Amino acid sequence: MSFDKIIQPYMKNYQIFVSTQDQRPKFNTPFGQLRIGYAVASNVFQSPQINPAIGWGTSWRGSISQTSPPEVAATVTLVEKRQALNTQPDPWASLDWWVGTVAYNTRRDDLPSSDPRSAFGEIANKYGEGAIYAYADGHVKYLKMNGNSSDGVRHGTKLEGYEEKAAWWVGTPAGSIWDQGISCLDAGWNPADGVCRLPGE
Repeated sequence: MSFDKIIQPYMKNYQIFVSTQDQRPKFNTPFGQLRIGYAVASNVFQSPQINPAIGWGTSWRGSISQTSPPEVAATVTLVEKRQALNTQPDPWASLDWWVGTVAYNTRRDDLPSSDPRSAFGEIANKYGEGAIYAYADGHVKYLKMNGNSSDGVRHGTKLEGYEEKAAWWVGTPAGSIWDQGISCLDAGWNPADGVCRLPGE
């Protein structure tokens, strides 16, 4: 159950999650043909669901109030992440949809497919090498990429007060393809993962 589905009875408007700048084909949903253009920061919005088959789930850090972070004006809650679900035509009822509504880091999403990091891209830096970020206190910013990686290319954005790493899996074998120079928004999927700290924590 992704955040967009949970709050829909209150918002009553699914179009707020759709980027008019994203002209790619849309997916079938109960609310019509849609493709989400924004995602929530994983270390702020999490569901308390646990998968009994494996003993943990998508929720190691429970959801927190918008007013509870130590520095609400510096805490990112919503970012521009355009869905890249190419595995099935109707992902609405699958885990793929949930994955497309959560952001784990501020890495750009448009690396060439020849780059092994491309599969892990997150943020749609489509506006002059920048993207839109919304904060817990309600304000919104357009931020340019500012994080040089080990190969000298700007792969993402560094946010004030955030840990400068890709996500909890940095340091693992899979983490070898990640660079510094981006901010971590991840909450981890199990107790061993840990949580990327919010500003002030």
